[in-house]
Amino acid sequence: DLLIVNCTGRMYRAEPFVSMHKYGRVDYYIMYVVHGVVEVTINKKIYYLKSGMGISYYPNTPLDFECTNNKTCDYYWVHFTGSLAKSIMERAGLHNETIFNIGVQAKIINLFEKMTTEIIGRKDDFAFSASTYLLQILTEIKRNSKDNIKQQNLPSRNSTSKS
Repeated sequence: DLLIVNCTGRMYRAEPFVSMHKYGRVDYYIMYVVHGVVEVTINKKIYYLKSGMGISYYPNTPLDFECTNNKTCDYYWVHFTGSLAKSIMERAGLHNETIFNIGVQAKIINLFEKMTTEIIGRKDDFAFSASTYLLQILTEIKRNSKDNIKQQNLPSRNSTSKS
């Protein structure tokens, strides 16, 4: 298949959490923060994703992110794969570990909600429908990007250790 949404949803947490995947996932991953701050670690540096920001990961890339500031953390996420996934990501300007800033966009939130409904509802042709929503999300990210910020250009603080 050309583009397959494996899973998608919304993470809303009012308590601290840590998510670490030393060897990454076998699929592509996008996170889009709509409220709060998510700390992501890339090459031992910590970056702060605030509302309206997101990050893209390619397969087999270590994932390390957390919400530990005792405030609400709210983000949408999607895992996907397919024979055209990489070229579609590149077309959208989303390379591995690209941090983007598009602001909080009601249209993108709505598309994530619709994509999630398709995956959960599993109606006829849900996989195809979910893929079309993903394409629209990627198009909106591309169109609304204020910056496609590479990690080396984003203000960070060096990470000496994580507890």
